[in-house]
Amino acid sequence: MVSDVGTYKTPNEHGVYEDFDTWRERKAAEAAAHQRERGLEARLTALERRVNARYSEVVEAMTLAFGDLREEMRETHETLVGRQVQRATKDASRAFANEIQKLRNEVTFLERRVKELESKRGTK
Repeated sequence: MVSDVGTYKTPNEHGVYEDFDTWRERKAAEAAAHQRERGLEARLTALERRVNARYSEVVEAMTLAFGDLREEMRETHETLVGRQVQRATKDASRAFANEIQKLRNEVTFLERRVKELESKRGTK
């Protein structure tokens, strides 16, 4: 028979015999561990929400930035292509004008030559 209450030991869930004081300390430590775990889970959940919110902001900012960048690149490309077309058109029109001028000079030369030959033939 147990003479003192503190000397009675019972097996716990692990099969280890413990007295009431040891059991109470173990249960208090387990409760404190559960409390810390719940606090940690709450902090991790809050951190996850903040990270997800920030991630969404970053994704949206990147989408907007690259959308703006794509639009800017498209406008730059269109501007450059327009300039190249204008430059090519201007160069082609200059070359065409030069060719026309050469042909006019040749026609003028040939007209003079024909007049010269006609005048020589007419004087003979």
